[in-house]
Amino acid sequence: LHLLSSSSSSTGPLLSSSHSSTDPLSSSPSHLLLLIYFLVCILLLVHILLHLFLLIHFFLLLLPLLIYFLVRLLLLIHFLLHLLLLIYFLVRILLLVHILLHLFLLIHFFLLLLPLLIYFLVRLLLLIHFL
Repeated sequence: LHLLSSSSSSTGPLLSSSHSSTDPLSSSPSHLLLLIYFLVCILLLVHILLHLFLLIHFFLLLLPLLIYFLVRLLLLIHFLLHLLLLIYFLVRILLLVHILLHLFLLIHFFLLLLPLLIYFLVRLLLLIHFL
């Protein structure tokens, strides 16, 4: 707008008089465009603020549901950890029972073989004695 007025004053009165007849028409659309531009900017700002409001509202409404599912997830993890701990202790108990069973079988094996071992030891001693 400033360039138009400076160019019309530099060309002289002949062009400025012909330009001045269209000046109200040319300045009116530019003011109208500027007004539309500001209205669009204000509407865009209102639109963005409305979306932010709705987004915050949406998250505030979903917050209890989110907390509920988070608590459920934590309880599930807690339960699984307890289950793993239980499995760990059961495996340890089974391992202990397994070791005790092997010891029992080993002792039984030697107790069952003890008379046979004594028999062969006596025979060996008798053989050594008679030689």
